[in-house]
Amino acid sequence: MSTAGELSQQPSGQRSSLEWLRLWFLLRDPVHRREYALTGFGLMSLKYIVEFATVRVLTGLTYTPLDFVNPLISAREKFAHGAPPWFGYLWVLWALPFLWIAVGMSVRRAFDAGISPWNGLWVLVPFLNLPAMLILACLPTATTSAAGWTDDKRTRDKSLKANDVAVTVKAAIGGIAIGALYASVLTQASVYLFHSYGAAIFFGTPLVTGVASSYLLNAKRSHSHAASILVAAAAIFFFGIALMLFAFEGAICIAMAAPIVIPLGIAGAPIGKFLADRRRKLRGGLIGALLVLPMLTIAESYLPPKNEFVVESHIDIAASRETVWQNVIGFAKITDPPEWVFRLGVACPQEARIIGQGVGAQRHCIFTTGEFLEPITVWHQPERLAFDVSEQPSPMFELTPYRHIHPPHLDLAFRSTHGEFELIELPDGGTRLTGRTWYTLDIRPEAYWTIWSDWLVHRIHMRVLTHIKQLAEDRGANS
Repeated sequence: MSTAGELSQQPSGQRSSLEWLRLWFLLRDPVHRREYALTGFGLMSLKYIVEFATVRVLTGLTYTPLDFVNPLISAREKFAHGAPPWFGYLWVLWALPFLWIAVGMSVRRAFDAGISPWNGLWVLVPFLNLPAMLILACLPTATTSAAGWTDDKRTRDKSLKANDVAVTVKAAIGGIAIGALYASVLTQASVYLFHSYGAAIFFGTPLVTGVASSYLLNAKRSHSHAASILVAAAAIFFFGIALMLFAFEGAICIAMAAPIVIPLGIAGAPIGKFLADRRRKLRGGLIGALLVLPMLTIAESYLPPKNEFVVESHIDIAASRETVWQNVIGFAKITDPPEWVFRLGVACPQEARIIGQGVGAQRHCIFTTGEFLEPITVWHQPERLAFDVSEQPSPMFELTPYRHIHPPHLDLAFRSTHGEFELIELPDGGTRLTGRTWYTLDIRPEAYWTIWSDWLVHRIHMRVLTHIKQLAEDRGANS
């Protein structure tokens, strides 16, 4: 098997596919400027071609190179609107290995160039990532970098032999505490200072937290990758606990964020270990690295306006349109037990009443969290009822040990804008009732969060539509 030193001497064009994969996904080998440039341009081209073709086939839209290099996530998510619901989520998953390769190769390229490997984290910052990559691709290999790849195993073996349990536990606790504290401070600054629920929180914070906690664990003595990953995961876990204990967030939102946050926190652990293992070769750069997330947050605060999404649900009812219409404009209190998701605190529809008739009438839809005020904009009896949303309550009660908390996202992130009911007569005399809700979502990545919001809105729809079905069919049977 080739050693890191032998691989570093091989011309880039002579590498096998397996060796390229090792270079991209492992942190064992140095990255010279030729390899860095070939990887950067090659993988960017591959990523663009695949995304261009996929967007074109699924939506018919043209995904230009300018759209591709735009560092703001929201600028690209508009291309997912006309695609199937799974496409946005798949796009996020598709981006994750490229993110890992970019960060992992950038920190090694910085080390190979003789500068602090912490500078590799600048590839996370919008508008600065491309210039940072170009600079790294141009810097020559430092004369002292080769030694940094040959003595790691000897240093690690010595450290492990001299391992002291008390020192290890102290380092682990320090890494967990500092990592969780850093994540908590950055999250609250992003939310309360910049009013941003963006990639800085859900991508940058867990990744850098994993890096920082693993770095502190390995700062004085090298530990295994398993220990580094365990400390990074613990830092993310206690970060979530801190958000609850200090009444910043509830359990539901933390649980929904976990599928993104936990894997990225774990992914940061090997990078933190890499940086710590080379700490004696090159110091400095930590303060600059800590500025990565604040700069990412500031850039996101200038994002373009929020996108609007629509959820559609329907149900077939064995009753005439006129009968169904009378239960659409207003219905008695829903007595069926709520689903589990509503028992966790998500706003649950209770009843609806209408004041007036025709366009300009006011529909009141009462939820467990408060009341929606819905001025009627279209009244085509018995075919279509449409309305705007002028006032709305919180989308949920947070599940928390405290009596009441109200994080900003309850007011800022999700806003229902308008809705409608459409009644279509079926050949058998029944009615197909369709409910639609339009909403905005100011939380990123939208492709991930709309999976949750669409599902929750659909559950709300079905509770209402099922209740209307029961009322209409009972009325039709008794008439």
